[in-house]
Amino acid sequence: MTPTLLSDSMTIAYKEWREWFARSARPGWLGLMLLMVIWSMAAPFALRQVSAGTMLMVLVWLSLPMAISGVVVADSFAGERERQTLETLLTSRLSDHAIVIGKIVAVVIVAAVFLLLDLAPGIAVVAAGAAGPEIALSAGRLGFWAVVIGLPLIALVISMGAIFALYAYTARQSLLLVMAFVGALLLSAAGVVVWVSGQPSANLAPEVPAAHAFAIGVLLALDGAALAWLMACAHRTRLLALR
Repeated sequence: MTPTLLSDSMTIAYKEWREWFARSARPGWLGLMLLMVIWSMAAPFALRQVSAGTMLMVLVWLSLPMAISGVVVADSFAGERERQTLETLLTSRLSDHAIVIGKIVAVVIVAAVFLLLDLAPGIAVVAAGAAGPEIALSAGRLGFWAVVIGLPLIALVISMGAIFALYAYTARQSLLLVMAFVGALLLSAAGVVVWVSGQPSANLAPEVPAAHAFAIGVLLALDGAALAWLMACAHRTRLLALR
């Protein structure tokens, strides 16, 4: 990435942050954060008696940041296109790739912050022992694996959400596609966790480096493929949904 492209991308990222966190939008974000705190703290109590509860709890914690990331990235492209502000942005000196990269960077950083905010209350509950001894991992290890698994998943949602927004005709259509994708990811992951938990001598605690390194490697490969696809289709015609 050239210095000019980096600078232009950060200009777009700052512009996105100013719009998202404008004074009029702050009550909505505060309400969302309150929901995340309640959601995070409730998960250890709700799932502590479930055989696969430890890893399902991680998926519950990841679900809100993933959904929020998908909604924000869909609005950032398709929503701005419908509001006819994206066309104005494309008439500036900024390149198409700088605009796309800047929007993606803005969503990724906000999503990472939301992920940490979402994890903190639940991990505090586990660390305090309030959820009981049924949780299979220590709070520190649980938080570590939630971040290691969560960041690649969220990055995949953001990349695919941007692709859906570029190919969709309307913002509503792109939102439906990204929500369906998030739901499919979470249901697939939950299905795998439940299936593994039913196997003889199953151990859902992330303590097998080779197996979990492979899974994370697959996620990173999917992230790379999705990002390459996004960069390949990130041109003016696609951004404006011209057919």
